[in-house]
Order: sequence, then C-alpha cells, then structure tokens
Amino acid sequence: MTFTDAELKLVRRIQRRECTWRRARWVVLLLGLLMIGLALFFLGALWQELKQEQLVLMLVAVLAPVCSLFLLAGALFVAYAAFCWKGRAAAKLLLRLAEEGGLQDRSARL
Repeated sequence: MTFTDAELKLVRRIQRRECTWRRARWVVLLLGLLMIGLALFFLGALWQELKQEQLVLMLVAVLAPVCSLFLLAGALFVAYAAFCWKGRAAAKLLLRLAEEGGLQDRSARL
C-alpha cells in the first residue's frame, strides 16, 4: 500500500496526538479532580452560610449555579480521561493498519 504525502502527514499528526495524550491524560484527570474538590469545598462553604441573612441568600443564589457548573465540568474531565485513558480506538486501529500497510517502507525512502 502506498500513501500520498497528505496521507503521511495525517498519519504523523495522529501519531503525535496519541503520544501527546499519554501525558495530557494525567493533566486532564488531575484538573478534573481539582475542579470537583474546589466545587465541593465552595458548595460546602455556601451551605454553611445558608443560615445567615437575606444578603447571603442572594449570594448563594448567584454562586451555587456557578459552583454546580464547575462541579459538572470537573466530572466531565474525569469521565473523559477515564473513557479515553488508552487513547481513541479508531486512531489506534488506523495507526496499526498504516504500520502493517507499509508506512515504514515509504518513510524510510523519504
């Protein structure tokens, strides 16, 4: 199988993305856990302040949705890192097929 230059460029880009994901998955996971922890901390602090005056209730009405969105974003980061921990299956299959299909032969000639 022969690849055009554009196809080789695309395969190289997918290879770089897969190598980058190995390091980035830890960053995404830690960022998600940090976001969840901070959101829970601030929601806990807001819960304690619910026993105060009306002004605090207005503050809670504004900050609680923001904290909830922060919690949701953190959960999405953790879920994405968990589901894509080993990389995307389609990209791995494509890279394996490209290697078996003669990618090494063409790159050795270049």
